[in-house]
Amino acid sequence: MQQIAYVQPQNALVIADDSDVFLLLMHYSYIRAITGKVYMASPIEGRAVLDICAATKNHHDIVPHLLAAHGLTGCDTVGTYFGIGKGGALNILLKGYSLSHLGAEGKCLQEVLSQCTEFILACYSQSKCQTMNEARHRARASKVSRSTASALKLPSLPPTDEAFCPNVAPAHFQ
Repeated sequence: MQQIAYVQPQNALVIADDSDVFLLLMHYSYIRAITGKVYMASPIEGRAVLDICAATKNHHDIVPHLLAAHGLTGCDTVGTYFGIGKGGALNILLKGYSLSHLGAEGKCLQEVLSQCTEFILACYSQSKCQTMNEARHRARASKVSRSTASALKLPSLPPTDEAFCPNVAPAHFQ
């Protein structure tokens, strides 16, 4: 990506099968560090070739938040949340939720935590809650009232506020 941004070829084909590469290409295309046509193809035969510029144009509203959502929902250095995948996070972005504070210089961790809490609560369908602890309590009460045969699986609940903060901090500072 750095080479494409530096050389600025009219056309470039990136051979990769990694969502991180896809998101970074979209990010650099969005901020106009890459101005030519960029395509991404999987090394696995039969998969589609992706037009990065077209994808960036089609998803212009959410592209600024994709890297943040990707990092927040789990990457190499940030833990994942049980039951929340990249597709779920994408759906929340499409509903208009923002992660503009995550990774932004000058934003204090409390501002970032507030916005990330709202986002993750929406991922857990707990947008009426104010805290992760409240969402965890409501989710637990709902699951216990519906289930009579099996034990509650704690990882399926939203994290506590105390567990959430150490997960957000590395996502913000990266």
